[in-house]
Amino acid sequence: FSLLTPARPANPSLPRPSLEEVLGTPSAEEFFMRSGVEEAEAQAFYAGFFAAVEQGERQSVAELLHYPGVVTTAEGSFRVESAGEFLPYYDTIFTDGLWDSMIQNQYTMARADLFTNDGMIGAAGGAIWFAPLEDGLTIFTVQNDEGWSFRQDAPSGVEKG
Repeated sequence: FSLLTPARPANPSLPRPSLEEVLGTPSAEEFFMRSGVEEAEAQAFYAGFFAAVEQGERQSVAELLHYPGVVTTAEGSFRVESAGEFLPYYDTIFTDGLWDSMIQNQYTMARADLFTNDGMIGAAGGAIWFAPLEDGLTIFTVQNDEGWSFRQDAPSGVEKG
């Protein structure tokens, strides 16, 4: 352990690899194996979601979320059963900070930086998570940079129903 002391902080002038350089980009087969979804299908779904958010199509965005869900804001946590019940919270969750995260991880309108973990697909640097259900892809989690969120109201893990 004497080689490790004294600990020195990292030199900020040295180049740091990006997360993509460290983890590598998964092949189409790896993406499918990790998520159960073809990457092209995931990209198309997320591109539609991205466009709906950009165009302010609140109802369309709300309908892409998985219900029941829990909305967490500064006022507390609230169970929502439907898109209609979610809409009053829309502006609390879909903030400029969330939009900035979405834009930073969007290569083109049709292609985003998507990644997979435990059967789910992450976007916007992990602010948005979606996964397949029997009737298609749905969004399970949206969290903005203020910490307010929409999450599926279920035990841990993805509940496929």
